[in-house]
Amino acid sequence: MVLPGMLGIGVITGKEHKWMAGVRFETTAWSQYENDAQSENTDLLNSWTLSIGGEITPDHISYNSYAKKMSYRLGAFYGTDTREDPRNEQLKRYGLTAGLGFPLFLPNRKLSYLNVAM
Repeated sequence: MVLPGMLGIGVITGKEHKWMAGVRFETTAWSQYENDAQSENTDLLNSWTLSIGGEITPDHISYNSYAKKMSYRLGAFYGTDTREDPRNEQLKRYGLTAGLGFPLFLPNRKLSYLNVAM
């Protein structure tokens, strides 16, 4: 079995406890994939994905608003799939993502988050 090589690079910037924004590029060499246990030949294409996203936390030390302490996230991605359509064109992948971070207050005044995404 030969697994594909993958390379990813990204950068993130922001202001602590306020906001963050990032971008990431990833490419995978699926054409190198081999599986001797598979009886039929699956010719996979190399793929890539470009992702961007951000997060804001309105006021992480707010005393009177739980919603201001929450983290709000939004992102998007676009790239290619490993398969072709019937016209021999490589399929595309794209989408939007969203998420929320609910602050949880643990013993000894420690803070953690329950993260929910879709």
